[in-house]
Amino acid sequence: MSLSWTMADEFEFFTPLSPQECAERLSAAIEVQAAGLIARPFNIPTADIIRGTVKSDHIELWHSKGSGDTPTVLSATLQASDGGTLVSGGFHRPKFTRVFGVVFRTLACLFGIIPTVLVLYAASHRTLSNHAMVLVVPVIFLGGAFILVAISGFVLRIRPEVLMKFLHTHLGVEYTT
Repeated sequence: MSLSWTMADEFEFFTPLSPQECAERLSAAIEVQAAGLIARPFNIPTADIIRGTVKSDHIELWHSKGSGDTPTVLSATLQASDGGTLVSGGFHRPKFTRVFGVVFRTLACLFGIIPTVLVLYAASHRTLSNHAMVLVVPVIFLGGAFILVAISGFVLRIRPEVLMKFLHTHLGVEYTT
């Protein structure tokens, strides 16, 4: 009984529980987590939230810390195997989050590139009287774009640790990183 995974998008492990037992344990744990969310006023979570759908052959769980957090999604299949269940799947972000990431990063790059090109164009045609702007504006806007792209990468990152610990806890599997 061991669980192996890396920060890559895929994982696979064996548990001695049957697929039906796995589904029952995960369903019960998700209901408890969801009830805790509903009971709190203003939807301010105090702990990690695990939601999802569980069937006897497939699970889909998602994790977020609240309404402002982008969820990490775990999709996995449950296959009956000799004396237990083989759980295999991977992690991803929901499609709307990936689309948002592309749009946000594109706008951030344009935020840095367009003013830089305009200042350099003005400088090359001698229409810009302040030469300090030629140096300062590109640095400010490209630096700002870099910071926005870095922030979006941090916000949109995939965080499999919480979901893997959740599976570990509820399926009785050794957890190793």
